[in-house]
Amino acid sequence: MIVKQRQSPQYKVNSPKPKLSALSITYCGGCGYEPRAEALAFAIGREFGIRVELHKTVGGLFEIDAGQERIFSKMMLGRFPHDGEIIDILKARYSAVNSKSADEIIREQLLNMGDRQKREGDSGQCQQTS
Repeated sequence: MIVKQRQSPQYKVNSPKPKLSALSITYCGGCGYEPRAEALAFAIGREFGIRVELHKTVGGLFEIDAGQERIFSKMMLGRFPHDGEIIDILKARYSAVNSKSADEIIREQLLNMGDRQKREGDSGQCQQTS
């Protein structure tokens, strides 16, 4: 009689979340996105106690990077972040306790991609060429 040895289930060990240290917002100055970028940088700084770097560019960009990871892109999603959305993503990625994972939040963003464009007819393109 051959008896198969039963393997014990594999459990994930809760590894510590990475520390949020470097955050940057790249925005289109020609499109007038600077006040929005400054307000978001202030809110993030107040919530997490970190300094957010602002980078002015052209081309309709509004992107948020945490270290080497892009956590939001207006060009990809076709919209600006909703109120509190970036804070929620950062909390999910960098807080010890969260209700939604960052992957779930980003998946929801991708599912809703283009909804605003379709409703408002926004091309998402910069009006300034250089």
